[in-house]
Amino acid sequence: MKKPLLLFSMSLLMMLIITVSTCYADDAVVLPKGRWRILVDTHFYLPFDERYNRNGDAELYAKPFNTTLGSNIGLPAGLNLGTTQVTFIRKLTEIFIQPAYGVTDKLSLGLIIPYYWFKNKVTANVDSSNANFGINNVTGQPFPLIPGVSHRATTEDIQKLLQTNFGIKRIETWQEDGIGDIIAGGRYQYFTSEDWRLAFTGGVRFPTGHVDDPNNLVDTATGKGDYGLLFQFQNDYMRQSPGLAKTLGFPNPGEWFINTSLKYEWNLPDKQTMRVCHTDNPFCPTLDDVRRKVGDVVEAELSPKIGFLVQGLNFSPMYKYGHKFKDHYSGDKPLDYGSISDDMDNNRTDYTEHIYFLTLTYTTIPLFVEQRFSFPLAISLTYRNRFAGSGGVAKSEYIGFAIQAFF
Repeated sequence: MKKPLLLFSMSLLMMLIITVSTCYADDAVVLPKGRWRILVDTHFYLPFDERYNRNGDAELYAKPFNTTLGSNIGLPAGLNLGTTQVTFIRKLTEIFIQPAYGVTDKLSLGLIIPYYWFKNKVTANVDSSNANFGINNVTGQPFPLIPGVSHRATTEDIQKLLQTNFGIKRIETWQEDGIGDIIAGGRYQYFTSEDWRLAFTGGVRFPTGHVDDPNNLVDTATGKGDYGLLFQFQNDYMRQSPGLAKTLGFPNPGEWFINTSLKYEWNLPDKQTMRVCHTDNPFCPTLDDVRRKVGDVVEAELSPKIGFLVQGLNFSPMYKYGHKFKDHYSGDKPLDYGSISDDMDNNRTDYTEHIYFLTLTYTTIPLFVEQRFSFPLAISLTYRNRFAGSGGVAKSEYIGFAIQAFF
């Protein structure tokens, strides 16, 4: 069974150029020749309802939906059907399955296979008590308030109006699960010494996840919809004694290493069906096939990993900075495609983010070396918090649990 599995895996992986690191931290480690590693990393997000706007201030996801229904749905200036009252709470669980294989003592190949469970809990109501326009009793379209002919808009009236006039699906609780964009490739460790370990990681992101539905204003995409090329440099400065623990990146008590990583993600041009909307109006009727170039992403990480208390126990705090450049859009119709770069809710397609991670790991590697445990594995518990940002990134935090097995 081992030989067919190995041949199948190698035939798949040799076409690619990236190895994958754990989702909560990074280093310049590669696997020893002939070794496999399977990592399963699960993130349980605490429910969240805020994101950082372009000024870096936290604001509710529901903000753009809480508006007066007037000119934004085609009524003449001064007329309105009422005011919307919307709440939006996001729930998310994600899992990353990461197989990797050591081709040589310097080169590892692998995959990241993500899977997501989303639930966006939405309540949507309309207060028409102060409206000066109504809904026709027969056509369901906006009409002057005339007793017996029209009535004040109800929540259901507005849901049907948005669907009929704009093609927008009901604004209500949405949930879905599905696979995300798969990343594949390899890591080459191009320099090692007693104190330094340096590596380059390169890879390909495939658009295997589903993209945003332009007719659903409350869904969440599991993928970006485009291909991406990933380039990353990892640099470890180590104060560790030789051995398997050093090779696999797990310091013994009193030992440590510190990693700095720089990553660049190059998003390739693609084409998507999108709504070409004015920046302050979520209820836009115009759909078009849009050529786009999603902005590239730069990330930098700083993370020490410290062995303490007992053999096999490691602590790793990490800081991550990320910046995404602005998207660019174009098309063949006389539309304001550039307006898509500015999100409907005063956010933008470029963003920054600041995140910290606190990770506690226990590994059986010391016991394995002493032949007191049958195989090496590592179990990690992580707390992650995006504590600042801009451009629409979520203000979110999660508890992560990961297990790695080496064989």
